[in-house]
Amino acid sequence: MAPALASRVGRRAAWLRALGVLALFLAAPFLLLRTPLARLGEAWIGLLLMAAWALLVAFAIAFMLWSPGAVVTWLERRLRRWVARFSPEPVALWLHWARHAGRPAMARWCVEQAAELGGAEARFQLGLIHLEGGSGPGGQSLAMAHFRAAAEQGHPEAAFRLAEGLRTGVGAFRAEPREAEAWFQRAAELGFGPAAAWLARAYAEGEGVAADEALARQWAGRAERLRPHPPLSRSVLRHDAAPEDPPSCGSPAG
Repeated sequence: MAPALASRVGRRAAWLRALGVLALFLAAPFLLLRTPLARLGEAWIGLLLMAAWALLVAFAIAFMLWSPGAVVTWLERRLRRWVARFSPEPVALWLHWARHAGRPAMARWCVEQAAELGGAEARFQLGLIHLEGGSGPGGQSLAMAHFRAAAEQGHPEAAFRLAEGLRTGVGAFRAEPREAEAWFQRAAELGFGPAAAWLARAYAEGEGVAADEALARQWAGRAERLRPHPPLSRSVLRHDAAPEDPPSCGSPAG
């Protein structure tokens, strides 16, 4: 089965399982009414009615305060968390939701949920969000911290972004040319063409590293084999450039 089709099937299965369990939870007390556990069923129904009443009151209050969207957002988040519990690949599911959220706040929240699960692509995306100015002062330092976490999990572009930050110094990160060189090499070894191209030029010109013609030729050859080089990614908040569900790197098994 093609990866894209398998991903769609997995998302649909997660929704079906989640909604099936929810339907069973709502129907179970009514099924108990004709059994010796009728009292339990009645108490269960009473709790459901109380929960429904509380929800209606919350909607009414939100409507009077002209903020019904807050209640809808709260419900949407709870529903997504519930469905994600039934997904074999919750990190990929959260990132898919982020790409299709349509609202920056919801997209960012979905990325944060994925990052909490430890996915490298999610940590990388969170780093991009910080780098693009979504966190105010200190955002660049937070971006580098997320890039490092993703790079340590084997994310190629995160390693490149981390290397770039270490090369020049970003936020609270001081310039560390030796460590930057190591991360450029790691990114290139992981197959990120722009990193190999940077190394070829740097060794040829002695830019931030000791000039070395042999290494320049070696990395130039690697860069050529890795063509065409991909453009640098933008965060999922930038829907004009966000790719469609790239395979996550280092995502934990569901």
